[in-house]
Amino acid sequence: MKPTSLLLPLLLACCPTEACEGLVIERAWIREAPPGARVMAGYAELRNDGASTLVVDAVESSGYFDHVMIHETLLEEGRARMVPRDTLEIPPGATLSLAPGGLHLMLMQPVSDLALGAEVPLTLRCGEAVTETRFPVSAAAP
Repeated sequence: MKPTSLLLPLLLACCPTEACEGLVIERAWIREAPPGARVMAGYAELRNDGASTLVVDAVESSGYFDHVMIHETLLEEGRARMVPRDTLEIPPGATLSLAPGGLHLMLMQPVSDLALGAEVPLTLRCGEAVTETRFPVSAAAP
């Protein structure tokens, strides 16, 4: 094995990853839930100020939620149902709304109750790149 092949994994592990290029997160919030709630919902405006399509393929909240899923509420034959989505695609110059009744983040199994005003760190992944942000817990949209 060449010595350089041993160095590459070390270099990749030590160096910070890049942010999701062009991703701007605005009006982020998590809807306040009653004590003991096992699911919460997160909303935001995701804007792509970059030159190429952004693909958010995972969202994480280590230490706050067991896992986070991307969902979309669809209305079919007068009935609303939630459908999981694998990714969120945002074309250059576009804004994608995560809002009640549409696309949203399902925050599953909170580690503890979150009080009104708490700020929850979330990590959005775009392949190997990540963007970290905070979503405040609120009774209504900002």
